[in-house]
Amino acid sequence: MCSTRGMKQHLVCSDSKIAVMGRLILFAAFLILCIETIFSVPYRSFQLATHSAVLSWTAGLLSLALVFAFGRTVFDLLVRHTHFPPALADSWRTLWLVIGLMLRVLWAIVFRAPLKSDVLYYFNHTKSLVEQHSYAGAFWPPGYPFFLSPFLWLFGAHWWVVSVSSLFLFVVTYWIACRFAERVGGESAMRIASVLIAIWPGYLTLAGVGAKELFLAALLPAAVFAYLRATDNQTINKSLLVFAGALIGWATLAQPGILLFPAVFCVIEIVRGKPDWRSFLRVALVVASMVLVICPWTIRNYIEYHRVVLVTTNGGSVFYRANNPKANTNYIFEGEEKLPSDEFEADKEGYRLGFLWIRNNPLTFLSLCVRKQVAYLGDDSLGFYETLNRGLGIHKGYFLSKMIGNLFWLGLWSVIFCKARTLKRIAAQKIEFAYCAMPLLYQWGIDSVFESGPRHHVPYIVFVAVLIGAVLSPEIGTGNKEVAVAQLHEQIR
Repeated sequence: MCSTRGMKQHLVCSDSKIAVMGRLILFAAFLILCIETIFSVPYRSFQLATHSAVLSWTAGLLSLALVFAFGRTVFDLLVRHTHFPPALADSWRTLWLVIGLMLRVLWAIVFRAPLKSDVLYYFNHTKSLVEQHSYAGAFWPPGYPFFLSPFLWLFGAHWWVVSVSSLFLFVVTYWIACRFAERVGGESAMRIASVLIAIWPGYLTLAGVGAKELFLAALLPAAVFAYLRATDNQTINKSLLVFAGALIGWATLAQPGILLFPAVFCVIEIVRGKPDWRSFLRVALVVASMVLVICPWTIRNYIEYHRVVLVTTNGGSVFYRANNPKANTNYIFEGEEKLPSDEFEADKEGYRLGFLWIRNNPLTFLSLCVRKQVAYLGDDSLGFYETLNRGLGIHKGYFLSKMIGNLFWLGLWSVIFCKARTLKRIAAQKIEFAYCAMPLLYQWGIDSVFESGPRHHVPYIVFVAVLIGAVLSPEIGTGNKEVAVAQLHEQIR
């Protein structure tokens, strides 16, 4: 067929093959991520509890075996006896928004944990911004303090102001999740995603102590959804693309690891179909607006310290702590060699020592990459840890609460695995799959090299909720290969 339509049709067919292959590769990578998560949750739990490699591996492999053997049977049984009561979409959204807010307020009141560690540093920097109009150093990224500062300016420098800001972020995140899920899988997907975001244990329990991950959990899905909306038709919606880039820029100021996030959009443009000048212009607008948001802070650093520092000076120390003979995937205070006390020299030296160690120990580095992936995927109890363990020193009930969070996380990924066929069909038919899968895979790659931890997947929970809603939505339909190819060709045209 392609050979009879001339050179132009041949190029379209070739590009469609590239797109189909790209979507298959993307689906395969995401399925690996899914399987690795199902293994990592019990593996990491037993590793931290017993420090036994044998028990950890046994638990991880047993988890995989049980999901492979009985996952679909148990899942079908649960679905058969689970029914959502009839309700209008708007009333459903409002109901679970109110439930989510009430649960967070109740948690914050009952467990009044003090601010500690990173959140306390960010709070103090925000206080300095509001009261003294200054920001000390270039080590701590300023994005989250910039967000918190209006709240402290309005309500004063009180611990509970962080909780107020967290409630605001939940409302924004919830709204984005509903819109995103409705776009991908219709009203049924929206209902499922709204419930998940409202009751998600590891996410809900951060409301009292706050975290920059809550901020990123609102910014990143908003940016991706804006980019998705900007590509609804052949015209280029410049305002939405600039908005998406500005959000990515602000997220980079909060977490410098987001700096390479435009690569996500590049992959999306490839698997969309036929990349052309519009694809390039869309990504270029995002990058340009992202740079414009970051630039004022970079200029401030140069004026203040007479050095080019894009966002922060902590990248080198983080990189070296994650890649040295003492690295064990968990946070360590310092690597094998002590870095200079000067933050600028420490940044430079950290990258040098880290790359040197990787070059001299490639196999150890690859092994460490996999262990970092386990740390990234294998736990979802950050809120319980920050509130009960670190915040209030409650150790007796912490283990049980931690298991609740991790079982919820394990259950979500088990559902995705059980619906892998539906997910594959969505990946072939809907470009929205790439919008959900790529951010998770992006952070997976970043955490494989830099410092890893379970807190790093919190900003991406919306994408997981949307995918869960999509695979469970009856509005997706059964589909077939011919329909998928026809839809892909329609998108290319």
